[in-house]
Amino acid sequence: MLPEAYIVHQLRSRVRLRLDEMRNNDDFFDRAIDKLSTLDSLSNFHTNRISGCIVMHYPDTEWSEVVEELEKLELFEIVEGQHEATPSMAPFLSNIHRLNRKIYQGTNSRVDLRTMAYLALMVLTIRQVLHGHILGPALPMLMHAWSLAEKIDTFDHNVEGE
Repeated sequence: MLPEAYIVHQLRSRVRLRLDEMRNNDDFFDRAIDKLSTLDSLSNFHTNRISGCIVMHYPDTEWSEVVEELEKLELFEIVEGQHEATPSMAPFLSNIHRLNRKIYQGTNSRVDLRTMAYLALMVLTIRQVLHGHILGPALPMLMHAWSLAEKIDTFDHNVEGE
């Protein structure tokens, strides 16, 4: 049985396929590169072994013709339908929310992660000003701190439900 390839993104002359079960499979991607390079319909392609993706460009060919050529290679089977992929940032964002919740609870609802970031930016801004770097790093950091301060005022402190 061939591995399943899902269309993650498709434009008129470009498609990104994801093969979840082939992630980090060097043998498969070596074979795929060899076989895909023989197709006349592709002007360019690249692979990402880590994410299990293949991006193909076919500016002078219809997608249906590309699919026919791909089927003859017997590398994978293109599967229709919605593919639920886990966003790569999901674990990171989950840890950030957990850290924010712990800080908020640990300070009796007085401080959250955004407030800590604001204070850190202000300290760094003052340090840069004291070193005479007013227009370089200090001014952009101060502007970021002000931007963060505006968000702190409107930040929903109900982090219990995050």
